[in-house]
Formats: sequence, C-alpha cells, structure tokens
Amino acid sequence: MRRGTPAAPEMSDLLLDLLGKVSDGSVEVDIDSVPFASLNAKTQSIDLQLGPLVSARRANRALLKSEGRLGIWQARKVPGELARRGWRITLYEGGHELLALGRGTSPLTGHVHATPAALWKLRDLV
Repeated sequence: MRRGTPAAPEMSDLLLDLLGKVSDGSVEVDIDSVPFASLNAKTQSIDLQLGPLVSARRANRALLKSEGRLGIWQARKVPGELARRGWRITLYEGGHELLALGRGTSPLTGHVHATPAALWKLRDLV
C-alpha cells in the first residue's frame, strides 16, 4: 500500500458493517426456486442452505471464488464479531445444521460450533 492511499475494506468488515445497519425486516433469497439464504433482523440470524451452491458448483465444475483474498487471520475475527454484535450465521445442508458462527456458540471454540461429522460432510460438499 502506498503512503496516503486508504486501505480497501476487507469483505469481512463489509459484512459486519452491513449487519450493523440492518435493524428491522427480513430477506429471503432463492436460487432456481430453491431456498438459499434468509436474513432475519429481529432474531439477528442468517441461515444459508448449501444445496443450491453445491449443485451449481458441481454443474459448472468450477470453484466459487471471491475477488480479493480473505486470509485465515481475517476470517478468525468474524465469528467473534458476530457474537459481540448478537448475530448468528448457520450453514445447513439438507435441513441439517453443519456449522454455526457467532451468538450462542462457545468463546472457547472461537464462537464456532460444528460436530466432527458435520465438518466431514462440509469438507465433502465443498
């Protein structure tokens, strides 16, 4: 970074800032008429169904990549910040919870909750 040039915000910071601005309402996102994501500001929760993403990935035989790079050290702060702000993100596959981040998870595990079987399933899906 050059001196005097402001640093671009990281994707994790943008997500956390966005959640801080959501105060009421809900949003639901479907992919090909299949539920994918729902955000509920009242309960401060985001639920993501991995099925549509996994199907799209397998159909296209391409990995989902984001622009930029979210390093492991940056990603580590997201679950703690979610918990501090009272938000929870849960990943589901086939109606079964695989991973939860944020509120309601133990600070001893870095505000991440998953069983070994769920992690194995997540590994196979991605």
